[in-house]
Amino acid sequence: AGLFHADLSGAGLEGADLSGADLRTATFDETTVLPDATRTGERDEDDNRIYDKYWTPDTDMTRYTDPNHLAFWQPDWAAAGFDSWDEWSRAGSPSPGGGS
Repeated sequence: AGLFHADLSGAGLEGADLSGADLRTATFDETTVLPDATRTGERDEDDNRIYDKYWTPDTDMTRYTDPNHLAFWQPDWAAAGFDSWDEWSRAGSPSPGGGS
């Protein structure tokens, strides 16, 4: 993905397949939801969903972009070879969850 200089501050990346994305110059903040985040079931004072994982300055984003990373993560649908969650779902696969 061409995310060169992308501002991902506050972005909800839950379940996103970032394999191969160049995020070296992307901007994140502490409200950026990470791809492997899950909803906690709670909401904040503005009624926004709360997730269990957000970006921090220590987050190693290559974990989501580099398939050779030892802790590489991608959504189940991408790991299964589908092009999208919708395609995976139509094939009868379960709701999106963790990854590899």
